Amino acid sequence: MTRLPAEVRARCARLVAGLAISLLLLVGCIPGHTVEVTIPEQVELTVTGTLAGERTQARECVWLIDRAGQKFDLVLPTGWSVAYNPVRLTDPSGRIFAEDGDALRVSGPTVIGETMCASGPPFIVEHIEKL
Repeated sequence: MTRLPAEVRARCARLVAGLAISLLLLVGCIPGHTVEVTIPEQVELTVTGTLAGERTQARECVWLIDRAGQKFDLVLPTGWSVAYNPVRLTDPSGRIFAEDGDALRVSGPTVIGETMCASGPPFIVEHIEKL
């Protein structure tokens, strides 16, 4: 039996969850029925990897690539910025903190959803450490 790729399974799971929530909300609109929906909490992660990114006409992406090759789309803290070609991460004081290929450790929550920059959910960076 052939297994579907992890990204396809994840997308299918999100689609089924979305349909289930929509159905529950629809049923909840019928008088006399109460529906309780539990939204999953954010998952706190710490990831170590190398800084990378790209800029095209359609998007600007910055991510961390872990040892397994998984890309984590980074949503940077307020005040941090990214320049491209090559990728440079600038801290709130305007100092270049890291460049393309530098090893970083970031921590913060992931959220439900997908981005155009990576196959998984966005990673909301709360702490950044250069290794």
